[in-house]
Amino acid sequence: MPYIVTSKDKEQFNVNGSSIGMRGVRALYYAKSLGRHRIYRDEYPNTNKSLDLFKYKSKTRAQDLCDQINEAYNDDFEVTELTE
Repeated sequence: MPYIVTSKDKEQFNVNGSSIGMRGVRALYYAKSLGRHRIYRDEYPNTNKSLDLFKYKSKTRAQDLCDQINEAYNDDFEVTELTE
């Protein structure tokens, strides 16, 4: 099974501390036209046909990307096994 990198949905707040609703599950994507070096964080599943989901056969490679994104953006992504 392939592995993907996702973040769980969580509540969003405005600058005043009021809730503005839930943000859905997000995953890491890349643009087909630009290649895998440009990473996008977008909703999962994504309807944008120009983006491809990062998929890895190895959990270790997926974890490397996950760690890189979490460190760079102070985010909460985690490796998830994709069941099709």
